[in-house]
Amino acid sequence: MKQQIKYVLTILILIFNISLCKGETIEDLFEKGNFLANNGRYEEAIDSYNRILDINPNIFEAWNYKGIALHNMWIYKGAIDCYNKALDINPKYIDALVNKGLSLSKLGEYDEAEDCYNKALDINPKDMEILIKKGCCLYNRGDYDGAIDCYNEVLDINPKYVRALNYKGVALHNQGEYEEALECYNEALNIDPNYTEAWNNRKITLRASGKY
Repeated sequence: MKQQIKYVLTILILIFNISLCKGETIEDLFEKGNFLANNGRYEEAIDSYNRILDINPNIFEAWNYKGIALHNMWIYKGAIDCYNKALDINPKYIDALVNKGLSLSKLGEYDEAEDCYNKALDINPKDMEILIKKGCCLYNRGDYDGAIDCYNEVLDINPKYVRALNYKGVALHNQGEYEEALECYNEALNIDPNYTEAWNNRKITLRASGKY
């Protein structure tokens, strides 16, 4: 099965290359780069994004996608350099701000990551995914109250957002608030009984509280 998938990918990439030889466009290179990145072929994807930037270095989306590919290769500082170049061109490019925050978090630079998320939220304060990412950043920094505030903001927008309930439960657990943590997990599981992560975290909290 793996050999069949590899064969199909090779054929599709060959088709891309043939079409590009007929007269490559920036759209073609984006399509090829994103296809390669989505299939884990990050170095080849970066080649496509570099070709776009050779044509026009001011295409900030190409810098962003190159940064994502580098991030997925664990080259976080290189990824941040790309996001910075995208933001030099478009300072309000939310995707680059958020992705920069993710790479900074991987390096343990939580204060700088929080700053990126705050800038993104200044542009779109109701973006639940950014609030979740900010909450995770604060949690990893050990600021459990700040993380819970972020998850509560998400739940004010959507009370049935199970990830926010689960993450809030984890933060409460780390504060020793086991009963409140269990309430969050139970609420998440009432909404989605198949949410494995919430089941696992519930079990951990029950053990910690001596109820399991």
